[in-house]
Amino acid sequence: METLQLIVAFLGGGILVGIFEWIRTRISEKQARKYDFLTDQLRNLYGPLYFLTSQNKGLFKLYNDYHEAYKKEYIEVEWSQDKDTQNSLKEEMDAFFKISNSYMDIVKENNDELIGIMADNYTHIDPKDIESFQQFVVDYNRMKNEIDRPDGLHVDLRIIQHIGKISFMRPKFIELIEERFKFKYQQLKNMQTAEPSFINKARHLLINVKGRSKIK
Repeated sequence: METLQLIVAFLGGGILVGIFEWIRTRISEKQARKYDFLTDQLRNLYGPLYFLTSQNKGLFKLYNDYHEAYKKEYIEVEWSQDKDTQNSLKEEMDAFFKISNSYMDIVKENNDELIGIMADNYTHIDPKDIESFQQFVVDYNRMKNEIDRPDGLHVDLRIIQHIGKISFMRPKFIELIEERFKFKYQQLKNMQTAEPSFINKARHLLINVKGRSKIK
């Protein structure tokens, strides 16, 4: 406190208060820019991505649940070879696969939206996330070019085994988006409720010291 009083006496409390006020303003501007960028990231990129990837996560679970039920109700049951029974089973299974596969069609539609969001907001991608985003783009393009081709051509399974399986969406990508969204959302909340910074406290301290110096 004595050292601070000497500084105030030498430079003048008003000058120091002005310096700290300038520093505080610069820091506030920097925080404001950070807040705005974080808000834009959440609103334009990580928020929409989280909405769609969490949908996909739920659809993957639903699809797997359907196939677990199919296994128990159809595969593990010994059905009669009666013609009517077999015809009825065929109709049921055809309906099953059409409905269960339709959930994967929704995943593909979500992925189309995801690609558009990434393309429109690539400047908001955190540098450490770029590799994971690129992997998703590769998987997306492989799905379009190796599975959903209009001409019906398919790459032979022997080739696929060398290159690797095609993924609708890797679990790690879903986890990454969820983690980033929740972390950034919490950051935003923390910035909204942040307590006065050290600079603010130092400014008040200097004002107090200046007041005491005048009294003396």
